[in-house]
Amino acid sequence: MRENWVLVILFIGLSLAFIFLRSKPTPGIESLASLDTMLKTGQPIVLEFYSNF
Repeated sequence: MRENWVLVILFIGLSLAFIFLRSKPTPGIESLASLDTMLKTGQPIVLEFYSNF
């Protein structure tokens, strides 16, 4: 453990960054109509799309 302290700290740092910086789905958007309603509120919104193709 003493020889690999830099590697251990790097691994812990990357793990914490992944946990705190990952994106989460927005609650309340279950349909296209609810998305359309949220887009018309006038507040800035960031959309992230995912595709398996």
